Amino acid sequence: MERFELENSKEFKVAQELEDALNNMSWNSEKFAESVVYYHKTLQQKLFSTMVKVIEMMGREDYG
Repeated sequence: MERFELENSKEFKVAQELEDALNNMSWNSEKFAESVVYYHKTLQQKLFSTMVKVIEMMGREDYG
């Protein structure tokens, strides 16, 4: 995907919001995890699938 196309996607914008939240010194991973249990089960699966994609991309040979 071209950088311009990526940067204009809703996924990129949400990733930036998450980045801002994670960068905040008061971020509490435990509280985030506890909050996710209130998602609908289908959305929990989508979140987990998204996290797996992130892990896969970080594990690629050409990462970083």
